Amino acid sequence: PAAAPPAPDDVLLPRSALVDKEVITRTSGRRLGYVNQLFVDPARLEVVALYLRASPVALGAASTDHVLLSSLRQVGDVVLVHDEAALLDPPADETYGYLPLVGTEVVTEDGVALGRVRDFVFSPDSGALASLRYDALGLPSIPQALLSCFSLSWDDIAAVGPTRVVARRGAERRAVRENEGWVSEYVSAL
Repeated sequence: PAAAPPAPDDVLLPRSALVDKEVITRTSGRRLGYVNQLFVDPARLEVVALYLRASPVALGAASTDHVLLSSLRQVGDVVLVHDEAALLDPPADETYGYLPLVGTEVVTEDGVALGRVRDFVFSPDSGALASLRYDALGLPSIPQALLSCFSLSWDDIAAVGPTRVVARRGAERRAVRENEGWVSEYVSAL
């Protein structure tokens, strides 16, 4: 990874804390949409853009617009951008090499399959990823309590590609278990 990890005093947010939040302009109070997806630059391990959907209902909603992370002014109960010009930002999605990361397979350099990305933690100021969270399925819509979830720090990520996150050798021993899911043993058997 080319970028530096977040500074120790950086505020960190999980991706899941932004998904479904409404994006509003500070100048006019115009509602721009709801965060649907975050895209990551795999070369720098930084969040670059938030894609929005028009409806607060997430089921089947497609992304309609986007704002770059650099356009954000404040994150709280809602996400604030300065004005409507944030919607004019250049695209930052798969066609430009950026990745949504969620659902991507996580393997070690030795080929040990660890799971799939469920969430990630990043600095909303710089976009720098601090850690990845993974479980057996990589589906954030399934409550975390059902599946054992683990996290890997930024230092354990060797490479990120369109279908795989490659963790350094031995990362499975350094992963932090966040919870013991009560259906994990059944999912692993499948």
